[in-house]
Amino acid sequence: MARTRKPVLEVPQMQGPDERPVVRLTLEDKKVNRNVLPSLSAFPKDAVVGMFGLLHHALRVSVVEYSKKTSDNTIHLMDRMVKAGPESLRKEDLLNLIFLFMSDLSNLLAVADGPMPGLREVWTRLLMGDVISSKELPKLLSVTPALASTTGWSRKYFTDLLLWPAELRYEDYSYYYRTEVKSYEIYLPGMYRKELVMLFFGKTALDPIVTDELPAGKLEVLDYEKEIPTDLVYLAGFDACSLLTAGSNLTQQMLKKVANKLHCGEFPGDLTETDLSRARLLVVAYNEFIALRKDNEPEDMAHFGRYVAKYMGRTFDGVDMGVFLPEFKGFTKPLMEGNGARRIIECVCKLLKPAAKGWLDMSNLELRFICDEYVSSGYSSYVGLFVDSHYRKQKSLRPADKSLGSKYDKPDMWRDLTFPFVMHVIKALCAFGLLEIAVDKGAKASDMLEGVRYVRLTDFGKYALSISKTYVEPKSDADIASFELDDDNLIVTVLSKDSPYLFFLEKIGRKIGSNRFYISAALIVSRSKDAEEAETNIDTFRRWICPDPKGRWKEMIDEARLRVASSIPFPNGYVLKALNPEVPGLLEFVATNPDFAPHILKVQGSRILIDSTYFQTFKEEMHKNGYLI
Repeated sequence: MARTRKPVLEVPQMQGPDERPVVRLTLEDKKVNRNVLPSLSAFPKDAVVGMFGLLHHALRVSVVEYSKKTSDNTIHLMDRMVKAGPESLRKEDLLNLIFLFMSDLSNLLAVADGPMPGLREVWTRLLMGDVISSKELPKLLSVTPALASTTGWSRKYFTDLLLWPAELRYEDYSYYYRTEVKSYEIYLPGMYRKELVMLFFGKTALDPIVTDELPAGKLEVLDYEKEIPTDLVYLAGFDACSLLTAGSNLTQQMLKKVANKLHCGEFPGDLTETDLSRARLLVVAYNEFIALRKDNEPEDMAHFGRYVAKYMGRTFDGVDMGVFLPEFKGFTKPLMEGNGARRIIECVCKLLKPAAKGWLDMSNLELRFICDEYVSSGYSSYVGLFVDSHYRKQKSLRPADKSLGSKYDKPDMWRDLTFPFVMHVIKALCAFGLLEIAVDKGAKASDMLEGVRYVRLTDFGKYALSISKTYVEPKSDADIASFELDDDNLIVTVLSKDSPYLFFLEKIGRKIGSNRFYISAALIVSRSKDAEEAETNIDTFRRWICPDPKGRWKEMIDEARLRVASSIPFPNGYVLKALNPEVPGLLEFVATNPDFAPHILKVQGSRILIDSTYFQTFKEEMHKNGYLI
């Protein structure tokens, strides 16, 4: 399942064959962590000398520039170190020269382009957000880096690769048990990434690339903007039928039921359970939309688009995340705590705004995303989809495809989780009508961009991202609320194909044909789990199916409301019920039922006193016969 990275950009050669690299010893950059110097002072001199291997070579082959602030003593020490080697200097002088060298991040180029093969690739991967393990590092460099450490409680480790400002992360060290670090990981703090990317890849590496026309080739354009009005009509119908539950408690059963009956245009290809589904993306987004919208806001297309851009991902739970990352299962509640879904979606929407001017090239999306201030700042590598330190919580993740086995190694936070989520957010925005995407149908499975080569904002997308102030919503040709009502026999015939109200009518009535249902007050009440649901079902029937009830339909609706309140509350604290004499057949049913006689101690008018041990059975029996007590 793990993706093999393909370089997004061709790494440029920073120097020509006849040019010498430049090392600037000017102390102009104040962002280097000064805590490095006291940490290194705890190393023995031999370890510090070992760190000068690459630095010594870089200074020998480079043009060294000084500033007026550089002291004569520093210049003398540097000249001596280059000529006689680092062994000729005191450890204190060596540490000061390291700090001076690292005070300008551009000096890293002289080291990265030095004699050690693979070091440039190491830096490229660190800049792209990779975390490189100690097992992988020797394979990239063809040598095993030396590891040195300080002593004491707060033990600090460094390699001799001069990879600052990259950091080492190690989990198996324990001062209490006197263990030594056997494995470690190297990552780049986000606060340095943007500057280093422009140094290594060029100043224009992070610029958006927009073109008016798509290049000739096998690109398939996907655009669902015109389908969204119809999709939303159906989703509103499912919501009205209580097949969606507003909030983060969308169950797998509800998700599958609604998605399978949505009948919307799907993404191309033969979709499996582990493929991204447009129908499921719509269900997840709409369910969260109706939960977060204000009571006075309409459920129209314009408000749905603004919600997607501003709020989507705020209440994501494990079911929602499984829709966006269908290759995995095991998105437990502990894993979802503090997830970065909303922040990532905000960043993606920000990066896509240039697509309002034309087709936005996706070739540098990976760099643009991981260097953006929304996700790359501070001392962590970047804001991942999940908290990277929650390694134990990540153990719950497993492949959705059982053929891959029940065990799965620790997923790569960037390649397997965060960036696939980024790409699926882009595809989701296409599924919601905000984006057109141009897809390379011949893309390989290892492609980090999943075949997406260009994207362009639709008019709907421009409005959703607040680039345009107005939007004219296209009309939907869906007619899902067309019914024929038989006033004499209380029969409803559904005239709309694939209407979501088929589920609702089957729930509250008796099915007498493929699209015909008999409705009665007793059926509505008996098929509702409680009084609140019964009232909701009556209101839904009144709003969508019989908006202007007359004759027998009005009598049926009024009777249903009476049956919901079959008992009148009695002020005393006994199991004493006053039956409503206006409910048709209620008094006769209670008085003539032989099962009730041994348990009803007193009957006076419409008031009954019931044995408390039998009261629950009494309520259930009344419910079965269409009366709620």
